[in-house]
Amino acid sequence: MKNITLYGGLLTMTVVLMACTQPLPIPEPTLKPSAGPAIWGQISDWKGATGKVELLASGTEQASVTNPVLSTGEVSADGTFALSLPSLEAITPHLAPADSLLSNNIDSLSSNNILSCKGSVNSSDISARGFAIRNLTASQYTKVVKATPRGYNSITESSYTKIWVYMSSPTTLSGIINCTYIVQGDMIFSALVDLNINLKQGWNIIEESDGADSKITTTVDGSVPWYIF
Repeated sequence: MKNITLYGGLLTMTVVLMACTQPLPIPEPTLKPSAGPAIWGQISDWKGATGKVELLASGTEQASVTNPVLSTGEVSADGTFALSLPSLEAITPHLAPADSLLSNNIDSLSSNNILSCKGSVNSSDISARGFAIRNLTASQYTKVVKATPRGYNSITESSYTKIWVYMSSPTTLSGIINCTYIVQGDMIFSALVDLNINLKQGWNIIEESDGADSKITTTVDGSVPWYIF
């Protein structure tokens, strides 16, 4: 069992930064990886020049000897990109217990808005280990930014994010987390997250939606808008 202390920060991030507008259809990337499963999309506000996108072992830190680049892709002038998911060999040194995955890699700035979080996440297989991808590092000339996947569902009127998760073995993550956080300076909200998802061995895609009763589900749809933060 893993106690959660930071999870509400992701909910804050999606509420604060996600404009409530229906996103445009996501074009297929002009540049596609040579082989294997991939993350692809279009980075909003990308300014007309090519660049590159990188997956770091930790999405909250700069690249270094201890935080290596695990995969690299190209960004076209219109912001579309594709990046191959890293190999098992590349991510093995960075695997973490399954019950910690939903509390890791949360942007440090968004976590400043958390008042409190109560609850826990349990893994049916306590030996299962995994790796989560929440954001990418994009660069153009000397400018380096973080890009995060965020979308808006006009039917449910909720924003959402997607996370790519590798699991060493099948497991079920379950638990209930209740987070209280601040939005827009002085508005206080409470979000209840009821978690019960089955993850297969290999790569999975998790979708997290915000709202009064937040949902975490698995999906096979990897399409989602990407925004610079």
